[in-house]
Amino acid sequence: MRILLVEDEEKLAAYVKAGLEQNGHIVDRSGDGQNGLFYAVVYKTTSYYYYSRCFNIIAN
Repeated sequence: MRILLVEDEEKLAAYVKAGLEQNGHIVDRSGDGQNGLFYAVVYKTTSYYYYSRCFNIIAN
């Protein structure tokens, strides 16, 4: 499964990406929402389709 990971925190993104890849997923990463939207729109019109789930984690 191909997953688009949009996360601006570098360490968290690397950790999540590594875990997903260890479980056999293909992960594309974006560091911000604008780039993430670009990935989603461009790849949706090509042969790639992303698994869509939105997780919003707010930490204090």
